[in-house]
Formats: sequence, C-alpha cells, structure tokens
Amino acid sequence: MSLLFIMFYLVITANAFSDISQVGNITSKLDCYFTKKWTVRIHNQLTEPIIVHVKSKNNDLGNNTMGPNGSKSWDFCMNTTKSTLFYGQFIWKSKSKTAAFTVFDNGLSKRYCPKAYSTQSAGLCEWKVKEDGFYLLGDKENNNPPRIHVWT
Repeated sequence: MSLLFIMFYLVITANAFSDISQVGNITSKLDCYFTKKWTVRIHNQLTEPIIVHVKSKNNDLGNNTMGPNGSKSWDFCMNTTKSTLFYGQFIWKSKSKTAAFTVFDNGLSKRYCPKAYSTQSAGLCEWKVKEDGFYLLGDKENNNPPRIHVWT
C-alpha cells in the first residue's frame, strides 16, 4: 500500500514542479496529470527581427532572436494552484523600443483563451507582435484581436 502512495505522490509532485516541456517549435510529449496542458505561441509580424526573453519562476527560456514573420512556442502544465506565470521582455533594436509584461497567467488565460476552460483539451494562447503593439488572439477565431500592450 505504501508503494502505491509513493508512486502517486511522485506523479503529483512531478506535475506540480516541472511545468515546461518544450522551447521553440520542437514537438515533445507532455503529460499533465490533474492539470491542463497549455501552449503559448508568439508571432513576430514585423518586417524586422526582435529579441524575446521569456521566463517563469522555474524556467528561463533565454534570449531568442525571432526573425520577421517568425514564431516561437512552448508547452507547459499549469501548476496545481493555477499560479503559473510567464513574463516576457521584448526588444526591437532598430526602433529602440522595448516592452515587458506577463505573457501567460491564469487571469489572461481565462479572459482571452476561454475555450480551454470549457473543455478538457489543451489550452492555447497566441500573441501577435505588430508595429503598434501586442495583440492576444487567444484561442478564438478573431480577425480583430485586442491590443493588450504597446511598445515603449
């Protein structure tokens, strides 16, 4: 009986404390026991490259140069307390512009990526980077997504 409890404990703690499975566009299998799997995708819709640095409390995805019309995505499991947060810093060197903001947390996902809350399927939140700011497409078929942040 105690061996079964230990195995159950290991599954729960592994899920709660290792919340990321992939960086970039590499496909890998991620099992989220008792929590939801999420994908966040960032699309650079500029005609110039930008530098993107994304991190959470437990994972630093590092600096990535995202080319024109390029994209990056990563998958992770929402932690059991739904406090998973990813923060992004963006640099558009040629225009001397920057931005820094939360790219994923429970509040953003609930408001802009609602399909995942009404189904058991994995969640998806998509950001579009444009000249006038950052748009969160979420998981909706939306030709006019809201601008959430601007360049400074």
